[in-house]
Amino acid sequence: MLLLSRPDCVLCVRALPHVLRAFGHDDVVVVDITRHRELEDRYVFQIPVLLFEGRVLAEGDISADGARVARVKRDAMRSERRQR
Repeated sequence: MLLLSRPDCVLCVRALPHVLRAFGHDDVVVVDITRHRELEDRYVFQIPVLLFEGRVLAEGDISADGARVARVKRDAMRSERRQR
């Protein structure tokens, strides 16, 4: 699970504890988009963004409920993949 962020992003700071609580510290990698030009070009107006296997699961003002919904989506994607 990637959490796309950038320095001085108020929404990113607010989202982080919700995302960590929903997914666990070991499952979340915070990525500073300012260090990756292609990510910055694509997501600069959407951050924070939660990505799983390249798919956006949540973006913008991610609340505790939003993070939990993203976890359900991720779990469904994993389950679907296992059934194939």
